[in-house]
Amino acid sequence: MAKQLDGLVTQAVSSASSSIRSGVNTAISSVKSAVARPAPKLPSQLAGGPANNSVYQGVKGGEDIYVGITNNVVRRTSEHGTRFDELTVMGSGLTRGEARAVEQAMIVSNNYDNIINSISPKHSYYDDAVAWGQNWLKQNGLP
Repeated sequence: MAKQLDGLVTQAVSSASSSIRSGVNTAISSVKSAVARPAPKLPSQLAGGPANNSVYQGVKGGEDIYVGITNNVVRRTSEHGTRFDELTVMGSGLTRGEARAVEQAMIVSNNYDNIINSISPKHSYYDDAVAWGQNWLKQNGLP
């Protein structure tokens, strides 16, 4: 009986070790593939220009309801008037093209009141621009 129990314990430990190794190997593969992927490139159509733009969210009733870009937050806040309770700057020091990519990524990922896309989905570079914007948001710890 003790021999049988010993055999069962050995088999259980071997099986558990195999499962753990498999799980660890899967986790390592996931990390390697995530690290190996190059960061998306900003489409050339959006490259260049001064890095003096900001991406902001319009907040009303505690909810983020709008995303926009500007090169002058004070002026833009005034232009919006009472539409929002506040404007929250999500990032600044971006070129106009970078800001548009981030803005479009936020439009795609959220249910904002924006009526107009920052980048038309009909453009051939749309997916690359959104991927660049999503990567920028992730790299900056933003939703």
